Amino acid sequence: MNGIIFQHNKAHIGCSAKFMFIPEPGQRSIPAIAEFQGGEKAYAVIEEVNALEVVLRIGEYLDAKGLKVPEKVWRMRYDKDNDQWQIVGSFLSNENLKNNRRKKSKIGKI
Repeated sequence: MNGIIFQHNKAHIGCSAKFMFIPEPGQRSIPAIAEFQGGEKAYAVIEEVNALEVVLRIGEYLDAKGLKVPEKVWRMRYDKDNDQWQIVGSFLSNENLKNNRRKKSKIGKI
């Protein structure tokens, strides 16, 4: 299984990671395990690899404090100077988009 080692307790914009494999441009749907600084692990999928960035989906997991972290999709770019990948942005996952739509549709209803 492909591994991605994060140098933080959970994924967030600005955090960095090392890939234990080399993602090649054009690859899609690459399964992986994301491991965080405290030893927590989550299933992950590299959705897309292009010349400038990687789109990584990290499944729901519990952080070091035992709090549930929902599935999220992240944009990562390679930092050649430090030989690591860094999260530069995020997208809502399809499940989060559905939940947000449900919440918005209930606003104003009694």
